[in-house]
Amino acid sequence: MPTQEKTDVQDYQYEVERIPAIWLTAIVNADRTGLTDEEERIMDDYLDTWLEGYRFIDVVRDEDGEFTPYFAWNVINFNGWKYSGDVVDCYFEYLGDDKVTQVQDADNKT
Repeated sequence: MPTQEKTDVQDYQYEVERIPAIWLTAIVNADRTGLTDEEERIMDDYLDTWLEGYRFIDVVRDEDGEFTPYFAWNVINFNGWKYSGDVVDCYFEYLGDDKVTQVQDADNKT
């Protein structure tokens, strides 16, 4: 699993979302190695639909700064796709409509 410095989420307006652990490397490092084409499509559709206007901040960590994926049943039921497996709780910052456009514009310039 990727490691990242602990983030102070108190500075953000955020939601905690439970996502499949297999998505974490793709979200944090843009590394989709190991995901099938179908898994990539589902992840992209889910993030674009349910987390539109949000961006990943960090995983929820314990007091030692660590996080551990855990098993959950039927965490995601999206467009007929059901996921049961290892998940991670993550902080996603709400950007607001105007900031979403700014982030998308900046992404398109790189």
